[in-house]
Amino acid sequence: PDVNIGFADADSLGDILTLLHNTPGGPTALLYLSQPTFDKIPDWAYKIEDNSHIFSSVGFIDFDGDNNLDIYLGMWADLDVEGYVYLFLGPSFGANPDMVIGYPVEHDSLSAESFAARVNDIGDFDGDGWDDLGVSFAAYTLIYRCGQEADTVFDYWLPGNYKSFASAGDIDGDGYNDFLGGHARVMDGVVDLYLGGPDADTLFDLSIYRSSLPPLFLIDIGYHVTAAGDFNGDGIDDFMFSCHNFVHGNPGDVFVVKGSKGIVTAVSDESHATMPLSFIVGQNYPNPFNLSTTIEFDLPVRHNVTATIYNVLGQQVKQLLIARSLPAGTHRVMWDGRIADGSVAPSGVYLYRIIAGDQESVEKMVLLK
Repeated sequence: PDVNIGFADADSLGDILTLLHNTPGGPTALLYLSQPTFDKIPDWAYKIEDNSHIFSSVGFIDFDGDNNLDIYLGMWADLDVEGYVYLFLGPSFGANPDMVIGYPVEHDSLSAESFAARVNDIGDFDGDGWDDLGVSFAAYTLIYRCGQEADTVFDYWLPGNYKSFASAGDIDGDGYNDFLGGHARVMDGVVDLYLGGPDADTLFDLSIYRSSLPPLFLIDIGYHVTAAGDFNGDGIDDFMFSCHNFVHGNPGDVFVVKGSKGIVTAVSDESHATMPLSFIVGQNYPNPFNLSTTIEFDLPVRHNVTATIYNVLGQQVKQLLIARSLPAGTHRVMWDGRIADGSVAPSGVYLYRIIAGDQESVEKMVLLK
């Protein structure tokens, strides 16, 4: 959003952080510190000179874990210029950023302009007590852990370039915040839920597809996703998402999904009509790839799944899943082009092997650097 409210200073009055996109000389971010005699004069400002970037996002987050709110600015390029996230550390906000998050330099710079097209406080995803920062990059979403050990290197790489992503609240009642992402696509879309906490990983735990929704003329499913609080008053958080209508001029729809302690199992067990009928492993996409790639597979019933990458000599390169229990449905796993020791794999042909129970499938893929 272009307006954000937080407590940027030591008083108990909420402060306003906002963006002005069309100002002389370049877009400007403004901070207004509330006072008993509030005025219209900004207490802090940052201007993008020469319109080299545009602001994609603005907000407050305690990035460095000092119990003071910091300011984040999404600096989106949308041209042949790199995108950034600028961090101004509180409580004293300087004229220049204290920290800068850039695109992962180990990956192809051709996608650098897509970095930071969306930036958002996603709540405490890993259960360590600090809210975390979500940043979009190319076809993926990166999560940066905040707190006293925070740095500018991403900690989670989610296989989805979400049109919208946000904190979902505690959807399964386990005491930890969860993550919500919306893949709004023309004529389609999907909403993914990742359960947070100390065991949080990069494999989504629940997906809502078009086939799971009423037979309406829906497109752009997950165009906007957000927490709904305890919408129905049952003591567990809920979430909601919006869709557009295919028929021009007709209103879209907003769906509220009720949270529950067994939400992942319950949704899977109640949706047999839309479940895959057989074990199928699809071709990775993109292929060939030079950044990272996604492998999608269908499970007709719950299985323990192992996903492994091999080189053409049959040598194991990386294990993506190890006997992970997954419910029936469509699942995605991402390979970031790195081998087990964290170094970048060389260009070449690789194999991915998916084992689900007593079934398995092997497919080829090509990594180009």
